[in-house]
Amino acid sequence: MQMQRIRVAYGKKNFISEWNVIVTARDEAYERTYTLLGRFSPIAKTGYINVLVMRVDDFREFFDKIMEEIGKDPDILRYVISRIAPARQTFGFEEKDDLRKKAGEIVLGWQDRIENRSFHVRMHRRGLKGRMDSREEEALIGKTVAEALQREGKTCTVDFEDPDLIIDIETLDHRAGISLWTREEMQQYPFLRLD
Repeated sequence: MQMQRIRVAYGKKNFISEWNVIVTARDEAYERTYTLLGRFSPIAKTGYINVLVMRVDDFREFFDKIMEEIGKDPDILRYVISRIAPARQTFGFEEKDDLRKKAGEIVLGWQDRIENRSFHVRMHRRGLKGRMDSREEEALIGKTVAEALQREGKTCTVDFEDPDLIIDIETLDHRAGISLWTREEMQQYPFLRLD
């Protein structure tokens, strides 16, 4: 079977600002990760060590292709790809208050999915060193969600051991992506590696 041509995004203006997937490669496998995933969707290198970005139109199809590759070579997750973080929604932000506000608005839109379930927020930050603390942002956004549900007479539990859901926030400089993943999705797609 002939390998598909890699669709490289270098010539595309502002591609990095249009990402909706962040990929972290293993140290020795950056080029291999780039080549492997570049067969499925436009991909670009970033200025961060072992970090790539992609623009994926159909997550389900993308996930199926990755799982097919992992089925052929289970060592991909041990020696090639560290993690893949798709973002269901993306947005630009200026400073941490802006990030917190925008992420909070998106997460509050998921209240019906979070109600009566356990969750926690996980942030993976690239850039803005010294200007934003990931753990602080995780705690504040989680608290915002829990308090909003309580005000409406609903409940949820913050759980770091075995949550029903994880809210994943990924940042690359002043762009963020956010997703809500269920325990079942995390088991089905081991490349997510949220914690």
